[in-house]
Order: sequence, then structure tokens, then C-alpha cells
Amino acid sequence: MPEERNTQIEVTLLLPEVEDARDDCLVRLQDALRTRKGITHVHIERDNASPRLCIHFDPNLISLKAVQRTAEKVGGELTARYHHARIPFDGMRRADEAPLLRRALERLPGMLHADVNYAAGLAFVAY
Repeated sequence: MPEERNTQIEVTLLLPEVEDARDDCLVRLQDALRTRKGITHVHIERDNASPRLCIHFDPNLISLKAVQRTAEKVGGELTARYHHARIPFDGMRRADEAPLLRRALERLPGMLHADVNYAAGLAFVAY
């Protein structure tokens, strides 16, 4: 019986439109990869300036090339299915108004989620 071992790789995030590290599409990406045979653990590394996808896998069950192909395929499917936008805004006088804007954006037809950064004057949305 082959020895069980795990290998890990880090790849740049496969969702180029995603700017918010709390975006639900990152959860979708991780969940989709976790279901693949041989992939033992998936998480986002946020230590660097840009988030990186960290994939742990058993090379006895799946090759490095197959892990990379799978990650790119899943990332491409999510990018094609979900869209993201960064919307600048002004005129908000108080930080406690940000949740009101977020809820209003999330009520729009087709909107999956929204996040509002009062200090930056930006809303991040996925639809």
C-alpha cells in the first residue's frame, strides 16, 4: 500500500474579479475543490498583499497537474457564472449608513451579496 502523504501548493486566486476577501465566491471555490478526490484541504491565505488559494492534496490520489487543472476549471466556471463589480459612491455622511446601503443593494433583483466600505467610498457586489 502506498505511503499516505500530503502536498500543498499555493496559487494566485483564480477569481480575478473578486476584490473582497470575504466574497462568497471564495467559499464556493473552496467548497467545490474540497469535493474532488485527493484534495484534502483548501483555504485562502491572506498573509500577503493579494489572497492566495492554498490546496493540500494527496499525490498518491491526484497529480499536481490535475490539481492545477481542476482549480483553473472551477475558477473559470465561477467567473463565467457570477459577476462582480466595484461601485464608487459619495454623499454618505455617517458610517452607520453603510449597512443600509448594503441591504438596499442586496434587495436588487439578481444580487447575490454586497459589501459596503464607508471609508473607501466603495461598494463591492456580486450578481
